[in-house]
Amino acid sequence: MVFVPACMIASFQTTTWKELFEFSRRQFIITRVYLPLMWIFGLLNTALGVLILWGSPVVAMLAFRADWPCAWIYSAGAVLFWGLQIYRAILRQKIIATMLPEHKEQMKMARYADLFFFWGWSILFLLIMLSSAVGRTITWRHIRYRLNGPLVSRSSIRNIAL
Repeated sequence: MVFVPACMIASFQTTTWKELFEFSRRQFIITRVYLPLMWIFGLLNTALGVLILWGSPVVAMLAFRADWPCAWIYSAGAVLFWGLQIYRAILRQKIIATMLPEHKEQMKMARYADLFFFWGWSILFLLIMLSSAVGRTITWRHIRYRLNGPLVSRSSIRNIAL
């Protein structure tokens, strides 16, 4: 599989928080059922990112409060990690602006949401991933589906259909 930047398109669909949650959860459930190792990797990666993003400032504050000898190192780590997250958001937005310059004005709110709320998206992302840890049913276009996974034989599919 190859990333082809010219295939990027802008999407201006509006959605509610509930619809966003349902769509994202559905995607993660599909991933968990059909590619469980990828889902576990994503969950661990996301959890670690949230832990470091929010844990590093807490550890830095505790280090200063407890007067640890090298407390400044913990603060430097927290500032570095937060700075890298801001830098990633800026890079994402530069790439989008380069690839889709004709939509720059229309995507202004999404750009601000990415640049100023990156810290909140990581938590939301983790919560949605955790919610996808249970269940095998999804609803798409008002139809409920039960996902059986990739190891289901043809005969068991026929039995379910009957």
